[in-house]
Amino acid sequence: MSLDEFLHNHQIYSTVERDLELAITCIMDIGNHIISAMDLPEPETYADIPISQELARKLSGAVRFRNILAHEYMDIDRRLVYKHLQTGLGDLVEFIYGIGKFLGI
Repeated sequence: MSLDEFLHNHQIYSTVERDLELAITCIMDIGNHIISAMDLPEPETYADIPISQELARKLSGAVRFRNILAHEYMDIDRRLVYKHLQTGLGDLVEFIYGIGKFLGI
């Protein structure tokens, strides 16, 4: 879907915005559950979750974006949502595979 189509289709935009927020929230929760189950101190950053430093850096950006979606919803730039849809999904998949590998599943 082109940027122009995305910007003008409220139903698709709203679905993508909400799904991105939920996906990133799930990643945050999974990381926190693993840290809790391992009886580790509460993380200060995503670098404390058992994933690569590069992925932790990327996820920190995703978490900042999620905070915009959740708390600054009146000022969201739809182009930014489109950009994350086009470029950020691989980081979420990488997290899923990395955690699966860490857990041995």
